Amino acid sequence: MPAPDDPSAQRQALLQTQAQPPTALAQGNHTLHDGDPAQAIRHDDLGLVDKPRHRNGPIAAQLAANLVRAHRRYRQARRHASAQEYSILTVRSNNSKSSQP
Repeated sequence: MPAPDDPSAQRQALLQTQAQPPTALAQGNHTLHDGDPAQAIRHDDLGLVDKPRHRNGPIAAQLAANLVRAHRRYRQARRHASAQEYSILTVRSNNSKSSQP
């Protein structure tokens, strides 16, 4: 058996993980990490709906926790976008008022 630090063992482990299709949990984690909470919500939600074996147990608990985290980040992003839009509109409004005689 090769040592855990052996590069060939690490490469073999990587190939085994890449051979399996990504799970909804992995896809949700990846998209949330990449900054797309809306897509992460879709993946986590589908993981709960599409896989009957995930509805109960530790995977369901993890998917539910990820959904809460993704919803929180989605709301933060929406608030941030709304605040930026409001500040741009305020600046434009102030500029148009100051340019009038």
